[in-house]
Amino acid sequence: ERLRRELSDGLPTVVFSHQSLVESRTGIKNAPDLRRMFDECGAEEIILKGLQTNNVSNMYEMFKGCGALEIDMRGLDTHNVVNMGNMFLDCVAKTIDISGMDANRVVNLYDMFYRCKAQIRLTDSINSRIIKEATRNGCTVIRA
Repeated sequence: ERLRRELSDGLPTVVFSHQSLVESRTGIKNAPDLRRMFDECGAEEIILKGLQTNNVSNMYEMFKGCGALEIDMRGLDTHNVVNMGNMFLDCVAKTIDISGMDANRVVNLYDMFYRCKAQIRLTDSINSRIIKEATRNGCTVIRA
């Protein structure tokens, strides 16, 4: 939680441009768990690129209650993630870009977009279960 607050409090944009930011603040390299990392984040925009996520398996409630208007996840390696449950629960983002996300190993997608009304940008190759979760919860799907 401390890391999340340091990254977002008072900042208009949180940009991960290289891994050293996370390593220096957490002491963790290739952390397997990003659960609630941006929970209730106060940044206006979150752009995730260059963040080493190839070992991440848990993204549960990663953006729960996040106040960012735009979330860009295009640079994340999600091929090992198995839990994306409630990932965007109560998120107020207008746009979430998950184009390029690999969700083939995900077991838990339960309420991934619950009470989130964002426009979800994705590609045709994304797991069809994510599209169903997004539309079931009222999000608009935009194909990139």
